[in-house]
Amino acid sequence: MAPVGHFSAGKNCRVQVGATNCTFESFDADYTSEKIDTTNFEATGTHPSGSGTATFAQGTFGVLACAWKCGGKWDSLQNRIDSPPGFYPRDDLSSVKVWVDLSRNYFWNFPQSLVLSSRTGGRVRQEVSFEASCENNGPFSNPTGSS
Repeated sequence: MAPVGHFSAGKNCRVQVGATNCTFESFDADYTSEKIDTTNFEATGTHPSGSGTATFAQGTFGVLACAWKCGGKWDSLQNRIDSPPGFYPRDDLSSVKVWVDLSRNYFWNFPQSLVLSSRTGGRVRQEVSFEASCENNGPFSNPTGSS
């Protein structure tokens, strides 16, 4: 039986700041909104059991946000904190693309980002590590592209 679906390998990801390709190994994007409760006296319907009526919770969503982080080994030829790429606490990291799949041209587009933290660490017998925690700072585009 042939595989069902078209899945992407993590090796096709990338984090890019302007024209600078960052040599990261991971990213996570957390696309969120909060619920705004609009439940009211009239939000009623038939009880799921079929006996009588019930009031049902309802709502809409509020502010859209995307917190994202990226990381990997420290690249000695690319100081992550220098600009570019500029992963240090700031509110004006511009032109970031977080690629979900380079071959299919799917990417998060963050015209402006907050860098909330950057962490560097080292251990004997391991590589030096780096991680940055970021968030959109204004409008952003969720992954779109060719199929």
